[in-house]
Amino acid sequence: MRRIILVVFSAIITLNAVSADPPENVLVLSDLAPNNVTENLYNNGPYDEQWDLLFYTNVQQTVIWQLCLGVDFGGGHFFVTDGGASTGMPPNYYHLLNPDGSLDSTFAQPTSSGWGWRDPAFDGSYFYCGWEADPIYAIDTLGNLAPSHYIPKPSGVAVVRALAYDPSTDHFWTGNFADNIVEFDRQGNVLWQGNPAPLQAIYGMAWDDAAPNGPWLWIYDQGGGCTFHQYDPVNHVYTGVSYTVPLLPGLTAQIAGGCGFTNQWDPDYWTLVVLAQGTPWDYVYTLEMYPTSPLDVFIALTPTNPPITIPPTGGSFSYNATVANDTTTTITFDAWIMVRLPDQSWYDPVLGPLSLTLPGNTSITRLRTQTVPASAPAGEYWYEARVGDYPNAVWDTSGFAFTKLGDSGQAGMTELEGFSDWICTGEDFGEIEPQLITHNSSLMTSSHPNPFNATTAINYELRAASLVRLKVFDITGRVVATLVDDYREAGAYEVTFDGRELVSGVYLVRLEMSGSAATPTTEVQKIVLMK
Repeated sequence: MRRIILVVFSAIITLNAVSADPPENVLVLSDLAPNNVTENLYNNGPYDEQWDLLFYTNVQQTVIWQLCLGVDFGGGHFFVTDGGASTGMPPNYYHLLNPDGSLDSTFAQPTSSGWGWRDPAFDGSYFYCGWEADPIYAIDTLGNLAPSHYIPKPSGVAVVRALAYDPSTDHFWTGNFADNIVEFDRQGNVLWQGNPAPLQAIYGMAWDDAAPNGPWLWIYDQGGGCTFHQYDPVNHVYTGVSYTVPLLPGLTAQIAGGCGFTNQWDPDYWTLVVLAQGTPWDYVYTLEMYPTSPLDVFIALTPTNPPITIPPTGGSFSYNATVANDTTTTITFDAWIMVRLPDQSWYDPVLGPLSLTLPGNTSITRLRTQTVPASAPAGEYWYEARVGDYPNAVWDTSGFAFTKLGDSGQAGMTELEGFSDWICTGEDFGEIEPQLITHNSSLMTSSHPNPFNATTAINYELRAASLVRLKVFDITGRVVATLVDDYREAGAYEVTFDGRELVSGVYLVRLEMSGSAATPTTEVQKIVLMK
């Protein structure tokens, strides 16, 4: 984590509703809240802590209204809703703020009564805002209303207060204090609802699809002031992970407003963008969640001959497993491989857990072969490698799909039955020395930009003339691009990867270098395409 503090001064405006002097807008790149968390998803990993306070600003001073309610971030701006000049009475407004907290523009809400819009949600193109009446409004990133994208308020929902968007299903989630948590579609149809107990004061929601063991719905509750609760939206249960935000600098009290989840405010991090309804001021602030760049320790599985189809009589497939430590320090961690069955249940490791120790800036690659027995039931499987602290702290994952055809008339597996024949063989993880990632023969530097939209530049350097193969794979192991497959003289090179025809997601860049004057080298890097 960077250790500087940058202070951005803004004009001080006096309001009759408050008397305390407002603080400055502060970009905080230091640990103001380290380790203050019930359970850190990466608490055993080589990571800076989650929940660090990265930024806060006095939004009430900036927009000059008495009560601000919700916030999200998209299109290069914070999107802030407020309760108007007289709290709880129209006219109400919404505002676009620059990333440093300064005001860009202000617009009047079309709401006709009450507090107006509460917690906005951003779907990548539009901000959606609900209230106690119909509809849920859509607003583009320039602040213009988009009536063709309005959504009917779901039946039975009194107030669309908390609001989050799930891009994988194109569904929305809402909550209102102690009312039911509701999942609904763009037509306003209720798809699921359930009691939020024990929470009684839900005000904000944010959809987290960046955690490797997610997705999660973060529920922002006024109980205890400003408390986040991690909710599993697939199994509809709280995970037990929660975090209460310490009192923000300059405030004497605070309760939850709205929130959002983004990697646009700071491209280095996935962050929660949050509003605190405070005394004497309302704040917008951001909290660090996860790094957006490739994790310090990562794993990549690349099948040697995709797509993989196993016949009814059983068979096997081979793959390369690469584990890399991109830090400068030695790290000990676990690695293991799980199998997701056709019924979507997970089976405990078919390999590992292995305890591995990698020096800084090194990687290891192993060729492995997995046997799939005839007794395995027919269907679609997912083969997934994980690194972290076994079994719960998962730092990174990589996997691919395979298909098993009919089971030759044998009964399908139940629980552990049949897995004794799932044998993984190949190069041992303790037999081959880790490969130093240095400039001695070749180096693939970090792609820029990463994450990227459309194109990214990939650099590599050869210290000796070499045969170079530079390919890009999707997470199933399919080659989506061959960027280089030729002889190259020693020197530095840059190659552009064009992802405009590909879907958003994680891709693996694999560099292979060999030749009579060069040491054979293989390096793998993750890149993230975001459209």
